[in-house]
Amino acid sequence: MAATGVATAYAFLASETDNPCGNTITSPLGEGTTLNAGVHCSTTATALTGTLTLDAENDSNAIFIIKINGALSADATADIVLANGAQIKNVYWQVNGAFNVAADVAFLGTVINAGAISFESGASLSGRALSTAGQITLNSNTISNADVSLPVTLVSFTVRKGENANAELQWSTTSEVNSDYFEVQHSLLGKAWTKLAIVKSHGESTAFMSYSFSDLSVRSGDNLYRLKMVDKDGTFAYSSIRSLNVESGSKIVLYPNPAISSLTLLTADIGHIQGVQFFNTAGKLVLDRTHSEVADTTSEFNINHLPNGLYIVKVSFENGKTENARIIKR
Repeated sequence: MAATGVATAYAFLASETDNPCGNTITSPLGEGTTLNAGVHCSTTATALTGTLTLDAENDSNAIFIIKINGALSADATADIVLANGAQIKNVYWQVNGAFNVAADVAFLGTVINAGAISFESGASLSGRALSTAGQITLNSNTISNADVSLPVTLVSFTVRKGENANAELQWSTTSEVNSDYFEVQHSLLGKAWTKLAIVKSHGESTAFMSYSFSDLSVRSGDNLYRLKMVDKDGTFAYSSIRSLNVESGSKIVLYPNPAISSLTLLTADIGHIQGVQFFNTAGKLVLDRTHSEVADTTSEFNINHLPNGLYIVKVSFENGKTENARIIKR
């Protein structure tokens, strides 16, 4: 009976009569793509890589059907974001082939496929995974049912620049059911996300609740923020992504200049420095310091051994950007 039900559900999702394609998607899927409610189809095997945002446009009943005519693999960078009321229980994947989720990736929605299903170590699923082939491989995975209600109703989420060049995050809820906490996350490119903080929620509430967090380590350029809303049994959902752009003026200060025996580097991004290099006027590298040799707040460089003259100091950051400064050694 169960096998028959899975086959019927697969046929319904695959049907061009019941679920005609409204939008053609290409592989790889993700890479910052946003999909609205409807039926989205790929004509070939597809890889899910980077961030895929499913935007319900404030319609909690919005249905997302993603049809893949071939295998579907979610690689290590895959990240599905539910935005503006999108619900896990309304996300469906029809896959005409094998379905594989890489290690530690959190996949969302109901998957019905016609091949093997494989979750690598640490991967998780909020939803269901059903196969007409019946071959499912698990490896230390967490599976939660998509029918569980999401922990909070998020009514606002804003990010603005503060007075001290920090990012001020504010959000509000009107309903919290079994809610545990908010995880504040940051990214530069929308692929890899870093946990900045855990903010405890009120748990159970039907009143208007406000929360805030201040990021004191804002980077130059685009800063992306989102909230991971987690309830007490591990069910979670993501907020929409908010962006804050910080103008990229000079981020480094070197003093004293001219210098005699030592030079101090000061920058708010010291923790994100990849390396610091000193070049003479002939372009020769005369001093090289890596990230591990840079202090948490300031860095002092012994330049007593360098001949007197002009030097170019190149500071490289983890995001690929560089800052150059000229110093004089006396």
